[in-house]
This record gives sequence, C-alpha cells and structure tokens, in this order.
Amino acid sequence: MAAARAEHEATGDKVRRLHDARYAADSWPHQRRVLIKAEVTDRGDNPRFVVTNLRGAASGLYELYAARGEMENRIKELKCDLRMDRTSCHRFAANQFRLLLHAAAYLLLCAVRDGLAGTDLARAQVGTLQRRLCGRNDRRSWACGSRRRPAASGCSSPPATRCRAYGPDC
Repeated sequence: MAAARAEHEATGDKVRRLHDARYAADSWPHQRRVLIKAEVTDRGDNPRFVVTNLRGAASGLYELYAARGEMENRIKELKCDLRMDRTSCHRFAANQFRLLLHAAAYLLLCAVRDGLAGTDLARAQVGTLQRRLCGRNDRRSWACGSRRRPAASGCSSPPATRCRAYGPDC
C-alpha cells in the first residue's frame, strides 16, 4: 500500500496494484491464497482482499471476482430497488407474472441508463434512476437487509401489499 501511495503522490494519477500472498487466520486450519488489491486515488486508499483457491494470475482472478461482485450488485438492485423477491401469492402464475414484470421494468431502466451516457446518471443504480427520473422521492422507507430504502410514492407500506391481479384469495 505504501508503494502505491508513494506513486500516487508522485504522479497524481490513480494507482492500482495487485498481488497475492499466503495467509492463515487464527481460526483457519491452514494457509490460503489471498488476492490483494492496493488502490490509491484522490479520495484515499482502497485496499481489498479476496480469499481464493483458484489458480492463475492475481490480476485475472481479481477481475473475475470483481465481475462476480458486480453481478451480485445487480441481483441486490432487483431485490431491494425493484422488490423482485415479492412472491407472496400462493399461485405460481401470479408470482411468475410478477417476476416477468419486474424483469421488464429492470430492462427498461437499464435501457434508460444506457441512453444517459455522458451524464451523471450513466452509471446510476436502478434505485437512483427511480428516484431521480420517476419521482420516487417519498420520505417513507422500507428496509432491505441493513439499508433503508425509499418506498414508491403509491406504496402505503413496505412489501406487505397483496396481489390484486389474480383475485382476493392471493
């Protein structure tokens, strides 16, 4: 980290270095391979550590894990921002239809985001697009994991409403 910090101070550019090492925590029975990313930007240090059992160059493996993390972020957007995990109806068709609508909404918002290239919203999350472009600035909120998220303006409560498309018994 110190070498990356010194290079950043000398050049003023973002510096990113990838290494790997063997490490064993006290509770581990043996050493494991740890990928180490030392990144320094104008905003400060950004160290990251990934424990892996895969073989290969540290840079390639780190990119693999970063891409996986990005996929996890997209799943979190679907669950937290679009509430795609709301499959509370006991009818399969109703839940399948909900998932289809959520997937269509997600694709629509991704297309909108692609159309916003060159703006501050070009890399925005789905929830940010909802708030900024769709007027979802309601002060009510609901929890997803440990984060509080704004609720849709037409939503009287967090994900506790019943499905209405398939009758009152849902």
